[in-house]
Amino acid sequence: MLLFHAMALRFGCRLLPVCLLWCCAIPTPLAAESFGLTHLSLEELMDVEIELVSRKAEPLFGAPAATFVLTGDELRRSGATTIPEALRLVPGLVVARIDANKWAISARGLTGRFANKLLVQIDGRSVYTPLFSGVFWEVQDVFLEDVERIEVIRGPGATLWGSNAVNGIINIVTRHSEQTQGVFAQAGTGTVEPGHLQVRYGARLGEHAQYRLYARIASHDAFDDPAGDVANDDWKALRTGGRFDYSPTPVDALTLTGDIYSTDIGQTYLFADLTPPYTRQVEDKTAADGGHAMARWEHSTTDGADLSLQLYFDHTHWSDALFIERRSTYDLDFQHRLSAGRADFVWGIGGRYTTDTNDSTSVTVFDPRSRGDALYSAFVQYDRSLRHRMRVVLGAKLEHNDYSGYEWQPNARLIWTPSHQQAVWTAVSRAVRTPSRAESDVRLIQQALPPGDATPVALLAFLGSPDLDSEPMLAYEAGYRFRYEETLSLDLALFFNDYDGLRGGKALFPVPGTAPGPVHLIVPFVAVNNLNATTRGLELAIDWRDISENWRTRAIYSWLSTDVTLGVDLVAEAQTVEEETPTHQVALWHSRNLGHGLQLDVMGRYVSEVAVAQTVRHEIDAYAEADLRLAWQPSPTLELALVGRNLFGGHPAEYKPFFVETQLSQIPRSGKLTLSYRP
Repeated sequence: MLLFHAMALRFGCRLLPVCLLWCCAIPTPLAAESFGLTHLSLEELMDVEIELVSRKAEPLFGAPAATFVLTGDELRRSGATTIPEALRLVPGLVVARIDANKWAISARGLTGRFANKLLVQIDGRSVYTPLFSGVFWEVQDVFLEDVERIEVIRGPGATLWGSNAVNGIINIVTRHSEQTQGVFAQAGTGTVEPGHLQVRYGARLGEHAQYRLYARIASHDAFDDPAGDVANDDWKALRTGGRFDYSPTPVDALTLTGDIYSTDIGQTYLFADLTPPYTRQVEDKTAADGGHAMARWEHSTTDGADLSLQLYFDHTHWSDALFIERRSTYDLDFQHRLSAGRADFVWGIGGRYTTDTNDSTSVTVFDPRSRGDALYSAFVQYDRSLRHRMRVVLGAKLEHNDYSGYEWQPNARLIWTPSHQQAVWTAVSRAVRTPSRAESDVRLIQQALPPGDATPVALLAFLGSPDLDSEPMLAYEAGYRFRYEETLSLDLALFFNDYDGLRGGKALFPVPGTAPGPVHLIVPFVAVNNLNATTRGLELAIDWRDISENWRTRAIYSWLSTDVTLGVDLVAEAQTVEEETPTHQVALWHSRNLGHGLQLDVMGRYVSEVAVAQTVRHEIDAYAEADLRLAWQPSPTLELALVGRNLFGGHPAEYKPFFVETQLSQIPRSGKLTLSYRP
């Protein structure tokens, strides 16, 4: 597989100049593509539509939730080459880099390598894995040029989107095939990204159908470890796919999407060992591959009703020293909306069936080895406009899963817009996070505890429990939005979250370990719901813009406080939940059109200190970093962009995984040059 990636990357880079020259020579009737929303006023930007809040398109300014939309133009101007890099621009999100390929991303606290309370979707298709409850960001190598927007809700959205949409939802929305006609090609090279090549072609099939096909190859060098040696965290990715859109009538639309991918990822695990220093480094190459196929049909009528039906199949395979899993998922979602006057009523049903097989490794055993799980759900939501420019939203979702049984997830939202310049909203919601496959069925050797004066070395073993319950959360939210003409906008959100029965651990009596190896003990601790927590916080985003001068500045600030009540059976050296998320985050983004086809974007951010602990406390100091992008468009179809990251210099890893430890890396200063052709 590595040889295949190397050959593909080498061939792609040699082919790039030919592709670009060919693209430049193609006569096209299309006008130069509009790259988004730089020409819009802030008032118009606040009216960009979002679908996550109500399962229908509505203006961002009038949504009764803590929402944010990262547009395709902002995505391009950020210089991001991966989704995690782009998410650094979203207020309230914690985006921490662990090494060259791993990230910890969360919303409103309780950060983790697999943030189990953040639901992530691509065009409505969940990429949240039930194995560890989280997202493998290293395999979400999305074709960013085709992303229309990234919608984000900070706070619960389980009433419409189901369990695990507890602290937030991210939905990556790709563009309609009609918007991606012609040839697009891009190549880049840099100090830590030696090469990437991506090509897309879109065309029409008759009067009512359009399609696109794309392919992407990317390679990323390894960072350095804390000792200054080259770490084993490089990665290579290959992805190809397409989209087909068909509108046989003015009221019907059919969308088909699909892709396949293959990724090789460097990993260095820190596994327990019975001899000093009681850890052993295991360097490995993860083989991760998979694909999906999705179909969505939408039908609307003139009387305000609409129907949608979505089906998808997703298959993933992951193999490394920690676990070996093959998983297939089948999902169906149906929705029916009725509108009458001031009222809007939507209901829907859904079902999902997932099968997996997990082979044993030296540190993990799943019992049972193979499992199939079903999830069924139904939801209803009522949305009504009241007098005095008020609007109320009431809804609930009933769901059944094979881990925790029935789950009830209601919400109530109210928004008041006294004028077109101001909006005030509030909400009360309940959401749950369901147990993962690992929390139910795994036996995992986590760490080795050095011997004491009268005790031998001990292995800490995590035991999953089929009796583990879901983790309910009750959220109280309020927000305020303000916009002044075309120059200034403000978005403020406040929240208080109350979590009950978070997963902790109950220590069991140590037992003698079996051969091979020296005399040792096994200290088991079983997963139980013995943690309670509250989080409170503030999220603020301010945009200031002067269209006549072609510049825009965005300032972002978030504050978070976490309080945890430890259960009486909790292992004493458990994770430091209160300190694993930064208390303060500040970000600034200045974007300017310089004229003569030049664009400049400067981004800076500050993150306060965090600490993660299991048996040993690990502190990560506060840090500040700056990024820069300078782009030149010599013609409407060509763009040359230079991107610099971490311009203040490298710094240590921004987060340390605690459930399964991996070798940390230094995050270096880096630069990248890209050349793009757009029709």
